[in-house]
Amino acid sequence: MIGSTEVLESLIGKYKRLQSSHSKGGMTAMLLSIGAIVGKLGAETIQQALETISTDDVTSWCKDTLGTTLQAQRKLALGATKPG
Repeated sequence: MIGSTEVLESLIGKYKRLQSSHSKGGMTAMLLSIGAIVGKLGAETIQQALETISTDDVTSWCKDTLGTTLQAQRKLALGATKPG
């Protein structure tokens, strides 16, 4: 059943597995992959999306909507204090 906890847990689990290979945590642009996880997208739909939405659009959306992850904030704050 759509919206059941099993479906939501499965979706979140798939997102976390996908995201873990690209990030050290936090909500990142990989959040947009959820649409690809749940949808059946044909080549035509993917081509249209790639032609319609630019990388700058995605970057801007992520900056405005998601902000800086906690991991990135830690890196900025503590990056200069690393030995060596």
